[in-house]
Amino acid sequence: MIREIDDDIWTVDGPEIVFTGITMNTRMTVVRLTDGRLWIHSPIQLSDYVSDFVRELGDRIAVLIAPNKLHHMYIDPWRERYTDAITFAHDDLKKKITSLANSETLTNITPSAYSNELDQVLFSGNPAFREAVFFHRASASVIFTDLMQNLDTANAGLFARLYAKLDGVASPDGGVPRLYKLFSTKKDADREALEKMREWKPKNVLFCHGQPIDMDAVNLIEREFSYLT
Repeated sequence: MIREIDDDIWTVDGPEIVFTGITMNTRMTVVRLTDGRLWIHSPIQLSDYVSDFVRELGDRIAVLIAPNKLHHMYIDPWRERYTDAITFAHDDLKKKITSLANSETLTNITPSAYSNELDQVLFSGNPAFREAVFFHRASASVIFTDLMQNLDTANAGLFARLYAKLDGVASPDGGVPRLYKLFSTKKDADREALEKMREWKPKNVLFCHGQPIDMDAVNLIEREFSYLT
């Protein structure tokens, strides 16, 4: 499924995966930069369907984003095909995956490669799970990876459904995983990240797993990050 969010920004769904007993979709976000090249957040499987879509957009990749330590499964085939693309990865992932060790590091400073169109901030309050969050200015879209989820658990087992509900990520009222909130020991860092996100004044909230949450973007962010205030 390809969804056009606004001019020059799309989400593309990929194959399903199973995590904690729940079958969930994968999803990447594609932004067309002002020079016509593409910025790819959390690349999904490079299937013929996906390749055809990228080709329709010009087939020129500027940037590949690996935003946290879990989202690396499909990135190597993209790097092998689009050799001119710059890969930016979270430092936790660079330490984990040898093939990404020499990629560029995601920080709180937006790289010049895409700073005209996007902004970014690191959520690092939970040492066990840290993530880079992005903002596409023209569409006012904030782009999460796993820090926001809304999972359909209808076909999951009892334990998986209970886990997702207790973790606060079950559809239709998903959000930031409760385990992230509970084990965030560096809340000052996340408060700074939240303040920056508030300054963005987003209209759209995008993420990689589950369906969109039917709620105003600003109110959703205030609700889900209220544990920091």
